[in-house]
Order: sequence, then structure tokens, then C-alpha cells
Amino acid sequence: PKIIDKVRSLNFDVSSSHAKVTKTMSLTPWMDVIDEDIRAGVAEIPGPKSHPVIVEAHEIAGLKPADRKDETPWCASYAKRVFVKAGVKRERLENFKAWARTYLTFGVPCEFKYGCLCVFERNAPGGDSHVTFGVRAGKKNGVDGYFCKGGNQSNSVNESWYAAKDLLGCRWPTDEMLRDMGVH
Repeated sequence: PKIIDKVRSLNFDVSSSHAKVTKTMSLTPWMDVIDEDIRAGVAEIPGPKSHPVIVEAHEIAGLKPADRKDETPWCASYAKRVFVKAGVKRERLENFKAWARTYLTFGVPCEFKYGCLCVFERNAPGGDSHVTFGVRAGKKNGVDGYFCKGGNQSNSVNESWYAAKDLLGCRWPTDEMLRDMGVH
């Protein structure tokens, strides 16, 4: 995993006697899933309809059909969907439900870095929490924090900033999960 800390993608050549093809392999394929959803404009739909990506996320997280709507908090359901879409075997994700704090036991602990799964406290200590994916450290209005990409951030998939003081923990996929996604 140390190379992952330094490189986001790797380019390699596949050559034959007649043609040269270059393929890019992502070292953080889960972040590619998020970027696709940002480009697609995944967001809550006002009114009785719900965005199909959010409904799918709730289904993957195991919510009952009545709760599979975009009014139901969906950051944790979205995190699970991201890893499933990136190729992690569902059985490796069984312990991760539709609650952000369950992700404090995901994979292995790590320092903040691009692609890490981050759990932040929201509201009062011991209150709500939010799960998202690290992009970069940075200040906002002079306050230290982190820019992260994830779901249910202002009701959409986007990049948002979170205060460093609210970070509960950072996690990285296990080697088995990385192999599932074709990273190892």
C-alpha cells in the first residue's frame, strides 16, 4: 500500500508488433466511482421521487424497501455502494450498514490521505456522524480541515470541507479489498 500513498494512477504500455496501446489503471478505483457520480449530478430529487443511485445505495446497505428513499440519511449507504461498484466483494462489507460510525472499523486505520475513508462527528459529541472520502487537507476561513468527496453532502455527491477537530478516524481498504478491486 505504500505506493498508493504516493501515486494515484499508473500508466503502462501493452505493445504488439502492430500497435501500441496505453491503459490507465487506477490505484483508488473507489474514488473513480465517486467522480463518475459527481459528473452525473447524483443528488436528492425534491418531492416524492428518489434518485436511483441513492435507492440502489440503500438497497446495497440492506435497508427495507420503505426506507430506500433519498430523504433517509444516505452517506453510509453510499460509501458501501462505492466499494461494491469498485469491485469489493459484498461479503467483505457485511458489517457495514447504513450508519456512518460503523465505518470506524472498516479496513485498517490510516493517516489522512487521498482516498481514505473518513468518519466525522456532526453536531454534539456522541451525536450524528458522517462518512466520506478524503481528497486533501486544507483551511477554510482559517480553520484546519479536510476536503472530502462523498454522498449526502448538501443532499448530493460532491466535494465538501470538514473541520479537522471533528475527524473521528481514517480507514483504508484491507489488502483483500484492494485485490478485489484489482489494485494489488
